[in-house]
Amino acid sequence: MTAQLLPNHRQPPSALPGFTLIELLVTISLTLLLVGGAVGFASFNNRQQLIAAAKQVQSVMTTARTKARAGDRPSGCGRLLGYQVTAAAGTSSLTLTADCSSTDIVDSTTQLNEKVAFDAALDITFRVLHGGVNAPATITLSHGTDQYQFTVSAGGEISEGGLL
Repeated sequence: MTAQLLPNHRQPPSALPGFTLIELLVTISLTLLLVGGAVGFASFNNRQQLIAAAKQVQSVMTTARTKARAGDRPSGCGRLLGYQVTAAAGTSSLTLTADCSSTDIVDSTTQLNEKVAFDAALDITFRVLHGGVNAPATITLSHGTDQYQFTVSAGGEISEGGLL
């Protein structure tokens, strides 16, 4: 007599349809790893955008200091008093202006990443020849919850700064 399965005979557990516990654990672990990596990358990306924007601001300030120390007077400028860097609080653009005795002449406007903003208004003038500034300042830029801060000393030196 051949062995036949009877209708009420149970099949072994390995033959039942579905997933094993190991398969479920591996799937959940891989999903969590991918989601965690995506969140980590977004945070890393925000910090990189903030650092790049801070470097742009520092570059504009270095240009202002260099032009002021050299006495680089644009055409149409009577007596050059210095170069001014301005930005409004909560905005992501800054302006470099030649501060002349007769009129101010806009040298350039720099647009930072739209998600990066100045925490406070910025108004620094690098004076001609000796290179000092009208007032030392601490500049803070924000991107979401991340912040980058650097300083400009009374002598016009621009610090490297860093993330807070």
